[in-house]
Order: sequence, then C-alpha cells, then structure tokens
Amino acid sequence: MSMRKFILFAGSAIFLSSFVGAGTGEKINEDIKRTALLLEEEKGEHQREKEQVSSAHKSLEERIKVLEEKIGNLRKDTRGLKNKISSVKKEESKLSKDKKTAEIFLVKEKKVLVEDIEKIEERIKFGFPYEVDMQLNRMDNFKRNLQQEECDLLEVMQEIYIQLVKEIELGENSEIYAEERETIEGEIKKAKVVRVGRIMLFYQTNDGKETGFLKKNKQGYMWKNDLCRKCRTNIKKAIEIMKGKRIPELIEFPVIVDSISHTGGVQ
Repeated sequence: MSMRKFILFAGSAIFLSSFVGAGTGEKINEDIKRTALLLEEEKGEHQREKEQVSSAHKSLEERIKVLEEKIGNLRKDTRGLKNKISSVKKEESKLSKDKKTAEIFLVKEKKVLVEDIEKIEERIKFGFPYEVDMQLNRMDNFKRNLQQEECDLLEVMQEIYIQLVKEIELGENSEIYAEERETIEGEIKKAKVVRVGRIMLFYQTNDGKETGFLKKNKQGYMWKNDLCRKCRTNIKKAIEIMKGKRIPELIEFPVIVDSISHTGGVQ
C-alpha cells in the first residue's frame, strides 16, 4: 500500500469516526486540517523523492557523457595504435630485408678478406724473412676471427689495417737486436742483428768471428757469410752506430738485385 493511499484511508477513517462520534462541525474541521497536513507532508516527501530521482538522473547523464568521451578517446587511441603497429611491421619487414642483405654482404666480405689474408701470408712466407712466424700467427688469428659467427668485421678490418701500417713502418725504420745464431761450424753463438728497413738484414757474432748478411736469389733468401774484409768492417761499424758507440757516418753495404726496370722498378 502506497503512502498516499494510507494517508487517504487514515484521513477518511478519522473523518467518519469524528462525524459519527462527535457530530459537530468543529471536529470535522480539525480532521480536515489534519488530513490536509498529512497530504502536505506526503507532497513534500514526494517532491524530495522527485528531486533525488532528478539529481540521480542528471548525475547518470553526466557519467554517460564522460564515458562516451572516454570511449571516443579510446577509439582514437586504438586507431593510433593500429597505425603504429602497421608502421612497426613495415619497418620490421624492411629491417629484416636489410639484415639479410647485410648478412650476404658480410659473407662475401669475409671471403674476400680471407683471400687477401692468404695472399699476404704467401708474401710473408717468401718475402723478407723477418719475424715470419710472428706475422703468420697474426694472419692466422685474423682468419680465425673471421670464421666466428659473431665476428666484428669492422674490428677485424681495423686490425688488418694496423698490421699493414706496421708493415709500412717496418720498411721505414731500422733496429738492432740480439739473438742466438748457428754458425757455419754448427756452433750456437750470441750475435747482434741489424735490420735496415725491409732492404737489409745482417749480423755479427759477439766474438766478431762470423759476419753475414741476407742475400736474395731466385730460390729465395739465404745468408751469405763469405764476406770481404771491408764488408765485415762496415757491418761492425753499423752495429756500433746502432748501439750508440760510434758517430753516425755513411756506410756502404752490398745490395744485390736481379734486374732493374725503369717502368717496373726493382725486380
């Protein structure tokens, strides 16, 4: 039973009871006033409920509006993400192609570098016999590095470049160093060795009894020990100059060449 029906029923009951019991107009007026008061209270309650419903409805509309805005933003974000995903996929495809191209290039470059290193090794083996084993070991290390899957090609190329620079410097400087040599008689003696660029290499035992220099012929390099007295004296002077025991001076050394071509240079 609703509040309005209840109030009407109660008011009617009061009115009838008053009319029957009292029978006076004054009582009827009081009952009418009370009924009117109850109706006014019901009206106020109904108005408050209406205002609450209206407020709730307005709040719901505002929430719906906010949600619609959020949905719109989410749709925009979704479209943006789809575009980004599409761009990333295109970039990924391009990078994949570039990676394959780079891998093919690296394989080719490694092959070329290995071939070049092998050519350098041949030149070292049959070239100026100075630190041959050490140089060949360096070349072998380069090839081993190139054969590794995670090889840094740029780093290997830099190492090869440094090695080539060392080879160039080797032809531009001179040095003296000590080593043990086997003499003609088969004895092992300490000796001083002098290198003049990549042109000459000569030695003299510390006791001064054996002197020799490196000679190149068609079979390759070989040591020549049957030197004249002047050659032995000049080599001794060169050793003393290199050791700082003698003032530098111009010294003649025998340089053996097979032939000279004006267009091709020394052969």
